[in-house]
Amino acid sequence: LDVADIPFLLQSKVNFIVDSIQQFEYLKRYCKFNQIKVKIGIRIDLGIIPKDKDKKPAFYASHKRFAGNTFEEAILIINEIKNDLNISLDGLHFHTSSQNTDLESWKKQMRLVVDFIIKNKITLNYLNIGGGFPIGYFYSGNFNIPKIEEIVNEMEPSFTQLKDLFPDITLVIEPGRFISGPAGIIISEIASEKVRNSTKILTLKDSIFSAQRNVCPVYELPVVSLSSSKHFCNYMLVGSTASSQDILNSKVRIRKSKIGDKIVFLQAGAYTTVRSTNFAGARKIKEFMIRNGKLTN
Repeated sequence: LDVADIPFLLQSKVNFIVDSIQQFEYLKRYCKFNQIKVKIGIRIDLGIIPKDKDKKPAFYASHKRFAGNTFEEAILIINEIKNDLNISLDGLHFHTSSQNTDLESWKKQMRLVVDFIIKNKITLNYLNIGGGFPIGYFYSGNFNIPKIEEIVNEMEPSFTQLKDLFPDITLVIEPGRFISGPAGIIISEIASEKVRNSTKILTLKDSIFSAQRNVCPVYELPVVSLSSSKHFCNYMLVGSTASSQDILNSKVRIRKSKIGDKIVFLQAGAYTTVRSTNFAGARKIKEFMIRNGKLTN
């Protein structure tokens, strides 16, 4: 956000979420000069890094944090708002991590925010806890995938306390991956096969670059072979390009498969084709939607 963005955003009637003191200052000066009243949210960086089952930092969690304000910065902004005639505080935002499997971190983040609100006597209309609700992928690390009910149970005591203080407060969640991930599948076809150092390798007609760029290699999608074989084998699944990064699954056990068999990737509705490219000759895949029981493109 900079000063040049503000007129367009105001005209678009978007919600302003302040990510830094500098952004707040831009908005404050613009609203004062133009005598415009705006409600804003403040994003807070809680500094929480989710852990795996061994209590080590989870590989999916970013250790280079940059989004949001510290608690100290948030208080500075809130105190400025108290004396401002044009800007009012509407809510607070936080987002610890995408695909967060650490129940303890879900509990801790809600506790920290509620304590912050109570301690500083902050009045707000909504609390946005972001996304991060996990779905089932293949992992190389030590993780359990908690159910959303388990996550809610961890956060409920703190939110109930907040609800007692602000009966009309709205809780906002953004379960993007949780909703869209299970809604999509990718169907590919085996183009060729070979063996390297006793590893059976299946080359598919699709590529990580055309179908799974934002998922692999951090996560690997669950895989099913539509082969009619009753026997199972371990395979490495690679894409159609010559890139050494074009690995769709490093080791998966599926039905014994051959050239022409279909391979289905599950949980593929999020962060897959959205950033597809034709890098190294990768061909973008066709996309279809099932609507009212019918397949449409």
